[in-house]
Amino acid sequence: KKFTFKVTGDGLGNEDKRILVDESGTKLTRVNGFEMTDGKTVTLKNVEAGMHVNVTEVDRYDYDVTATNYSTPATPNSNGEKTFNYEVESRDGKLVLVDSATKSVVANNHIIVTNTPATTSLTVTKATKKDGVADNNNQQEFEFTLTLGSNSKGVTWKKSDDTPGSVTGTSCTFKLKGGESITFSGINVNDDVTVTEKDYTSEHYTT
Repeated sequence: KKFTFKVTGDGLGNEDKRILVDESGTKLTRVNGFEMTDGKTVTLKNVEAGMHVNVTEVDRYDYDVTATNYSTPATPNSNGEKTFNYEVESRDGKLVLVDSATKSVVANNHIIVTNTPATTSLTVTKATKKDGVADNNNQQEFEFTLTLGSNSKGVTWKKSDDTPGSVTGTSCTFKLKGGESITFSGINVNDDVTVTEKDYTSEHYTT
């Protein structure tokens, strides 16, 4: 996958002086955006003490994004941009990069941006009624099937009685009694999820 970034900041000036290049030495458009794939590195040249370096990843709602010295995923702005703020300082006669929040030194002046697929959870609760009134005392088990998209891997579940489990592949079958629930965690935010209940009309139930 390709990921789009921008590198901006106070003091960086125009792109002719603070040049951003890829591993082959090709100049990139750091302000208007450039693309990177997994494992690739770019280098910002001619930095000086006092400059601010803001690394922004563009429009990645589907990923949690962290960066060196920022272990908490960045909160996106209204455009989906996630920004990490750094500064260039002179310490002991050397230029070092520090994060703007804690002033901690970035090892080797090397910012590593990590993308982890964003996930969410889903809770299914079974409620039963008798003569139009809630009635969860009949101990009838109802069977369901959960179907996930191909991007959701490592999904786990826990029932309301604290019974845990995991989903193998992209689907699983589970049973709930009236009043019980089950929560699935680790579902990829881009995946479609379908929950289907078995037909119980022959037993005089409607869903």
